[in-house]
Order: sequence, then C-alpha cells, then structure tokens
Amino acid sequence: MALSIDDIFERWQREPSVPRTVELCEALRGSNREDLVDIVGSHATRMGNVAPVLAAARMYMDAGRLDEAQTTLIGAGKLAPRDGDIYRLLGEVLLRRGDAERAEKVFERAIGFGTTAPDIHTWLERARSLIPTQLAAGMQAVVDDVARQHAPGRAAPPPPRGRAPSVPDDIETQVRSVFQNVKWILEDSGSSWEKIVDVTVYLTNMKDDFLTYNRLWKEYFEKDPPCRTTLEINCLPTPIAIELKVVATV
Repeated sequence: MALSIDDIFERWQREPSVPRTVELCEALRGSNREDLVDIVGSHATRMGNVAPVLAAARMYMDAGRLDEAQTTLIGAGKLAPRDGDIYRLLGEVLLRRGDAERAEKVFERAIGFGTTAPDIHTWLERARSLIPTQLAAGMQAVVDDVARQHAPGRAAPPPPRGRAPSVPDDIETQVRSVFQNVKWILEDSGSSWEKIVDVTVYLTNMKDDFLTYNRLWKEYFEKDPPCRTTLEINCLPTPIAIELKVVATV
C-alpha cells in the first residue's frame, strides 16, 4: 500500500537524507500541503546537493510559487553550473513568469550544456514565439498565454504555426509595453530607467506614429531626458512598430 504524505513526512523527519528529501518533495507536488512545502523546501535548498534542490524547485513550480522556484534553481546553478537540466527548468519558470526573452537565452544554454529533457526544443520554440507578445503587450500577456496553453509541470504545447502571435495594433500600447520591458530589464541588470544616458528608437512608421511616441517619451522622461536618436526602418525582426536600443549606467 502506498504511503500517505504524512507517513512519508514522518519517515523523512527520522532520516532527512538526500533520497528521503527527494521522495518527500515529489510526494508534495500538487498536494496543497503548503506547511510541509515550506519545511522540506527550506531544508532541501541547504543540503548542498543538486538532486534535492531540483526536487524542491519542481515542488515549488507545481505549487505556483515561481519566485521561490527561480531562487532555488539559481542556487542549483551555483552547485552545478553546467547542468543543462537546471537551465531547462529555469527557462520554464522564466517563461511562466512572462519573460520570454530571458527564457529563450536560458533554454539555449540548457541545450548547450546537454540537457536530457526531451521537450527542450518545444519549450525553446514556445519562448521564441512569445517574444513579440512580450515586447508589444508586456509580460502579463505572456503569463496569460502560457497559463492557457498548459498546466504546470507538463510538457509545453507546440508553438502556433503559420501565424505570428497577437500584437496590439495601437502604437500607444506598444510604446508603453516596450518602455515597461526596458525598465524591468534595467532593474534586473542593477540599473534603472533614471540612469539611461542614450536611446536609439526604431519606428516602422514615422509619419503615423511619431507624434504619439513623442508624447509618451515626454511623459516617461519628464526631467533630464537622455540623448535620443529616432530612426525609421522598413521593418523589425518581430511584428511590432517600435524597438529601443538603450545605454545606461549601473
């Protein structure tokens, strides 16, 4: 007869070894036992062994606790910096949190480090297909798309074929989303919007979009705006109407 979670927990309390910790983390996946998730997760991340740390990360992911999953996987990466399976899971976490751009790079790193995950290329294509959505509509749009497409812990669905992801038509929404994404990227890099010193702006329709974009530029840069160059180009690599190249201090 299979042991209950409480039985497994009691056994783990008597012997909190690596195998028992992994076993308990696996048993707690999808269990809604937040009290035990907190206890075993804290223990697993301090064991200095990749196996229980990965098990804890999967447990956090299934519980929807993506912040803790990301922190745990970063810790696992310090223990085993060339373990492709760590990056495979980290890429999923980033994508489920809405950061398709960073997820793409992490999935590529997972492949470079030889991940054994059979669905890695599907996840990579999913991330790439959602980058235009992130740039145009923001990270929450990516979160919503991923949530609609698959349940936590399951294989990623194939990316849409033959069509680009949905992108808002109005330039104001696109400008605000691109500016917000740049803010997040700068903050993740230890900088900030206020530390921008130079911006190159690429527009695909200068005649129709410049006035709206320039109004929003003044709104976002009320004081001491950085040096700016605005260029019109025929098209961008993704189906959006604006892109930025930013230089900022740290």
